[in-house]
Amino acid sequence: MENNSSYAVAIIKPDAHRDVLSGMIIEDFEKEGFSIVLRKDIALSQVQAEKIYISGHDQPNFGNATRSLLGTERDKFSTFLILKNKENQEGLPKAQDIKGKVDSGGIRKKYNLYTKDELVKKGLAGEDLGNELSRNRLHVPDTNEEMFEIIN
Repeated sequence: MENNSSYAVAIIKPDAHRDVLSGMIIEDFEKEGFSIVLRKDIALSQVQAEKIYISGHDQPNFGNATRSLLGTERDKFSTFLILKNKENQEGLPKAQDIKGKVDSGGIRKKYNLYTKDELVKKGLAGEDLGNELSRNRLHVPDTNEEMFEIIN
């Protein structure tokens, strides 16, 4: 892939596959002006998952984040996407905006099962709460450097 900022990377997580949402998430990116340059369904290893979240290695949610990419024995596939902004504008910020956040819009809110408050009311806490919150359907890197590291 050429070093062009109109590109972005997104990883659709196994929980989205389990709930048959991967096709709808891809359609959301396409409706927002991206074309799919590459799509590959893969079962990630622990090492690959850690590499994807390498910048968050020292963060308390690192374990939950990497586990969210591994899925379960039954639902272990992630979809790796290389996207190209059809308008030839910066791809990564646009992909991050489309991804959104669970509590403020975008794909994560659109396809979210529960908010943190709802999970707490259900009695989840600690590691169980963290695991459930990490099932947020989609990962988009924070920087171009992280994006290129994932691709390599």
